[in-house]
Amino acid sequence: MALKVGDRIITASAAAGPAIEGQGISCGMLAGPGAISDVNVEGGYWRLTVIDSNMNPAKGPLVDPVMGNEIEGSDAMPKGITGTGVISTIALALKEGLIEKLPELPNGKLILGPGITISDKDVEEAGKAIGAIRAAHMTLIVDAGIKYEDLKYSYMSGATGTYVDANKARRIGSVPDFCKNIIQFGNTSLSLARKIAIDRSKLDEVITIAQKIKADHLMMASSETFKNIYMCELASWQNGMPTGMYAQMLGMYNIPVYPETLKYANIEKRVVRDIDDVGYLGLDVVVDIWKGS
Repeated sequence: MALKVGDRIITASAAAGPAIEGQGISCGMLAGPGAISDVNVEGGYWRLTVIDSNMNPAKGPLVDPVMGNEIEGSDAMPKGITGTGVISTIALALKEGLIEKLPELPNGKLILGPGITISDKDVEEAGKAIGAIRAAHMTLIVDAGIKYEDLKYSYMSGATGTYVDANKARRIGSVPDFCKNIIQFGNTSLSLARKIAIDRSKLDEVITIAQKIKADHLMMASSETFKNIYMCELASWQNGMPTGMYAQMLGMYNIPVYPETLKYANIEKRVVRDIDDVGYLGLDVVVDIWKGS
């Protein structure tokens, strides 16, 4: 992640991605065909969005997440859930009151399909990652010497910037919910690789930018600010620490209290899939990566 303040670009990183995909979630998988990428309420039940064979979001089954019943079938059958789907599931469970206190779910789990569940333990694991993201956002702002309210734009990239519902990301804190403008850029690394492949001169421009920002990297591992905020995040996600107590803890650490959530944000989504332009040859998805000579 990076924070731009005037001509200064401060970079940082917080371990998150694999923890809410295949590495830390029991039914997690990387974004690919069959992955649940979003969930939404429909007629009192949950409609799944599933990535199809062309990496497009498709209409999946309608399910009862508490009882585990499939209300309506679909040709887009889910195989697992990707990080964006985890964010969406937790955000929706909070909004619909299925999570009254983190990380506790009804009967200890939500059922999204045959063999596809999100458990209390999964919420805890996801919370470690989401909390790290939120703590890193706050640390960048605090250590840059600006106010939270000074953040005018938030840019989302990668799978999050493609498939996740930005409002749901705001609800759980993986995107600052006090920022007025959110832009979803999609998979910027793939887009940049394409531009460099077409025009080699772009590489020189990227190298120049990388050298410029190298000196302004903020190490979260050695940041007291990050450590203190992350402890509050863990207490919230794993023990259900109330918001008021969270604010009191920040005050003890002399860290500015988190601002009030904006009810609405201006959201601009610029792409619908990871590779927005696949060219005239189309897209082939490699499933069995390790097979072959």
